Amino acid sequence: MESLKNMYEEFGICDAIYEFGQKTEEKLKERFDAIDKNAEYNQLKVLHAMQKNRVCAEHFSGSTGYGYNDDGRDTLEKVYADTFHTEDALVRPQITCGTHAIALALFSNLRPGDELLSLFNNRNFFFTLINDIFVHLLCHIRFSCVCKGWTVSFPAVCI
Repeated sequence: MESLKNMYEEFGICDAIYEFGQKTEEKLKERFDAIDKNAEYNQLKVLHAMQKNRVCAEHFSGSTGYGYNDDGRDTLEKVYADTFHTEDALVRPQITCGTHAIALALFSNLRPGDELLSLFNNRNFFFTLINDIFVHLLCHIRFSCVCKGWTVSFPAVCI
């Protein structure tokens, strides 16, 4: 490893800094090894899911964008479901963040007249969530959500 040390010297990094970096890296070796093992395990899960679902070059070809007969998208969702051990998966680049995913789940499952009870212990978090999901995503809210003629009551209980 002498040549590596020489390269650091060529970049103007003195021996003391180089040795400090080597000692620090040695101290963190167990952590890095654990991270590497976890990454390898997860990589094998993904590879197994891809093999199980017979992912091939055709799955990476373009599509119309409408999702009709899009075998690549359907296969990708099967790979995700197998990787995360779920019944099914919805994988879309249009789901832009966690709040968007939560809103999608709520609007998919709530029906007119339903009630969604919210338990929370942080008032600011609750009102941020309400604002993000219901006010900015299609709804007007005063502790009831009116969407396209729907009314979903949303009582909140502070615990």
